[in-house]
Amino acid sequence: MGTAIAAVLGVVLLSLQFGAGLRDLSYDLPFLFKTPRPVDGVVIIYMDGPSLEQLHQVWDDRWDRSLHAQLIEYLTRCHARAVAFDVRFAGTTDPAADARLVQAAKENGKVVVASKMTPQLFNGEVVGWKLDSPFDALKSVSLSGAVEGSGNDKAVREHYRNLAYNEPSLSWRAALLGTSHPLPDPFRERWLNYYGEPGFIKNISYVTAVQDTNFQHAAMFSNQVVFVGAKYDVGYMGGKGTDDFATPYTRRVGRKSPGVEVNATACLNLLRGDWLSRPPPWAEMGAFVFLSALFGFGLAAWRPLVATGLAILGALVVAVGAILLVWQTHVWIPWMIAVCVQIPVALGWSILTHTKRWQREKKSLEQALAMASQGEMGRESEPSREYVRRPLPFLEQPGAITSALMELSAKDRAVIADHELLRCIGKGAYGEVWLARDIIGNFHAVKILHQSNFKDARPLEREFNGIRKFTPISREHPGLVHILHVGRNEEAGYIYYIMELGDDQVSGQKIDPATYSPKTLANELQKRKRLPLDECLQILIHLADALGYLHRQQLIHRDIKPSNIIFVKGVCKFADIGLVTDVAGDGRDATYVGTPGRIAPEGPGSPASDIYSLGKVLYEAGLGLDIERFPELPSSLTESEADDELFKLNRIIMKACDKNPDRRYQTALDLRADLIELQQELRRGKISK
Repeated sequence: MGTAIAAVLGVVLLSLQFGAGLRDLSYDLPFLFKTPRPVDGVVIIYMDGPSLEQLHQVWDDRWDRSLHAQLIEYLTRCHARAVAFDVRFAGTTDPAADARLVQAAKENGKVVVASKMTPQLFNGEVVGWKLDSPFDALKSVSLSGAVEGSGNDKAVREHYRNLAYNEPSLSWRAALLGTSHPLPDPFRERWLNYYGEPGFIKNISYVTAVQDTNFQHAAMFSNQVVFVGAKYDVGYMGGKGTDDFATPYTRRVGRKSPGVEVNATACLNLLRGDWLSRPPPWAEMGAFVFLSALFGFGLAAWRPLVATGLAILGALVVAVGAILLVWQTHVWIPWMIAVCVQIPVALGWSILTHTKRWQREKKSLEQALAMASQGEMGRESEPSREYVRRPLPFLEQPGAITSALMELSAKDRAVIADHELLRCIGKGAYGEVWLARDIIGNFHAVKILHQSNFKDARPLEREFNGIRKFTPISREHPGLVHILHVGRNEEAGYIYYIMELGDDQVSGQKIDPATYSPKTLANELQKRKRLPLDECLQILIHLADALGYLHRQQLIHRDIKPSNIIFVKGVCKFADIGLVTDVAGDGRDATYVGTPGRIAPEGPGSPASDIYSLGKVLYEAGLGLDIERFPELPSSLTESEADDELFKLNRIIMKACDKNPDRRYQTALDLRADLIELQQELRRGKISK
């Protein structure tokens, strides 16, 4: 399960937009560990602040184009490989300056100018994109290419490619003119490999270059691809609308790179062949599924403390491996998804499952030890005392609890003839109920009562006498759980009885010992809150008939509640008959036992007190309210005439639960008769549904 959750999260974050943050971080972080090295092949001429002031220009692409012509002429004489302008040259300005620019570009023969994708808006919404190219005369003597675009965080990570328009990038065009080697497909996926912090690539101010009449900087441009573009001063326009972009190094130094530097970096990647690439989607998904399985299954095998250490170590290994992969092979993967999501999820699931397992095993061990100690205390044997003094190993290593349970020998447990006790499925103040399997493979429930749970021998003896009387009659009525065998161990000080096993909550009589959980009326009410009236009446009529039969045998139940009503092959029955006893001669039981809130005011020793308890069950099942709210009614009773039948049901409940036993139903059969009458009226339709 931990593997599956981690794998699904990895694939989702790998594919969908809300995983972009981790993917971007995976790309950016390796650059923080990269050692910058000098690169050659590209020089940048910045149209910067000093150039703006000294040449008396403005902040847009309409600088005096005769200056650009003069710069191209200068670079031609310097034998630059190519000249790339990160300037759009949209439309015409001064015809003479435009003509000079066109002539200079024609004579150079290796000039590239910028084009740009601009959005087409309609009613404020983007309905399409348009490619803006330079004016026609310039386009006829030069190449054009689209400038690099940024993501939502104004960071450029991927080389420009737009399959919808047959327009390569400015960088690809410049690299094409600057090398004799074949270039990769201009529309293939590539990722920028930045060489250093903003300003790392060799650069010079525009005004310095254009006024270099003595060619002092000629060697700087010789055999280089020269990029020309703007460099805005910090603070200009508050950063809004400026041509600067975030790079991975921005996280460390806080500065952004001008757009022309980003384009120059992309060109260098192509000239040097060292751009970054990313594996195909199927390979990435396979890698993340593998990591999910590795950590999902691997961490589950260790204790939480060790698993935490292994998870941290694993995260470091993945991180270091991913960073080395970038610089050794120029391949990057979204490794932060594994480090920040998949490994923590696998670790969290491992800790959760270990905690749950320890809780179950600890509980089972405590129950087994309690049984062992109670049995041994009855005979005060030395081996038992030695066992109790042994330190419990369940905190020392995984699986120790299960091993400790296996150490319990037959004499440390209650011994049930021809039955194997599988696990404890219920525990109360007077004993435990165990799931057991007989020698032919049938499953039963075994209730074990220990002498040590009673102050003296008389209560246990009375319990035994009650069970002895209940056993033969239990098989005479379908509403009573069948007792199959009763036994006692005088030496160990306990009695037990074997019962038919109730249905499983999910699978009925198809019993799986590992997951078995008995189906009770309490479970049904917890899931459904309230039973439909017809179903409720059917169940309570059946139970009232069973209770009447029990009372006629001079026995009382004393602990009627939803959790003690089980379903066997779909039929409800009174179970947990550990408190069943004779009706006391004076109408009161000597021992005040039962469940608070369900015991009649006069005490639990008479048939009338059982009727009181059954009335509370009717209140919970029929009205869907907790007994603590008795005698409150559901709010719907005052809002709809469709609940008339519930008013009549409530009158039956109030009579069954009357504090005065003389006004209460005198027998369970009287209660059953009123329930049958209500059922018949409901089915005849006399009371509206």
